[in-house]
Amino acid sequence: MLENDNTITIGWSDFSNQQMLDIITRKDSASFSNLIQSEWGHCPRSRWSLWSFVGDMSIGDIVLIPRPWEFRVYRITSCAEFCISDLLAHDLGWQRKVEPITKWLSRSKYADAPLTSRMKYRGTTTEITDLRESIERAIANKPLSIYSDMVESTLPAWSSLMRQYNNPDKFERLIAWYFKRAGANEISIPAKNTADKVGDCDVEAVFEPIRTIVSVQVKRHDGSTDAYSVNQISEYSDDADTGGDDVDYIRARWVVSTANTFTVEAKLKAKEHNVLLLNCEDFVMLLLSMGIDEGIDV
Repeated sequence: MLENDNTITIGWSDFSNQQMLDIITRKDSASFSNLIQSEWGHCPRSRWSLWSFVGDMSIGDIVLIPRPWEFRVYRITSCAEFCISDLLAHDLGWQRKVEPITKWLSRSKYADAPLTSRMKYRGTTTEITDLRESIERAIANKPLSIYSDMVESTLPAWSSLMRQYNNPDKFERLIAWYFKRAGANEISIPAKNTADKVGDCDVEAVFEPIRTIVSVQVKRHDGSTDAYSVNQISEYSDDADTGGDDVDYIRARWVVSTANTFTVEAKLKAKEHNVLLLNCEDFVMLLLSMGIDEGIDV
């Protein structure tokens, strides 16, 4: 590996010539082995690393380069070329240009068990197509985490339960439970119908140490939630911020929905009015971060 030049090499300078390139290009395995046998007097099994490097790899393929404790992922950007004569003394042999996809990554943090095992391979090249998920995780710069993997793998089931067991009143109480676990000093469910009501808020939590009030509009929807919920919590919060005993508090505005997503208009309105949108999976993540026990059955 010539890291500074973004070049990977494989050696085999004794066969860095047009004849070998032609043989491999036409996939003539018999002539390939015969040429090596005639030059060296033996035909090592390691010859197939040269075959793979020149004949099997293609522009756009992903390659992984390991070194002690680390590895890096690259993308091939050129065809295989045999090095010019003045480089033969260094046994660079064949080379390909590459571009880096990742930085050098810690094996312990970014390589799962199958990838770690494969990097113990003692040969020059080996196939990693079957480790696609492991490689994609490394490319995403996603460190190994038992917690994250368990949460992500069970999110669909949690979301289904959330929609199945929580009617509107229970869902509001569940959000209130979350705020209690999060350390809120005061939690309330405002009255639904009052003569002077402006907008709407379903759950409100006060965090005294940080002088913050979280006002939440709660929706039990399927599919997507529209901008109406954003307007409701925005109007309520704007009115609450204009007077009363809460003027010295920061007010956070949330919409929590059992829907999968929010409409484009809702997202635009939320950005305009500084409203946090949480779909069902987002809220499940918040619940799990607080730790689940029997108290969740509010």
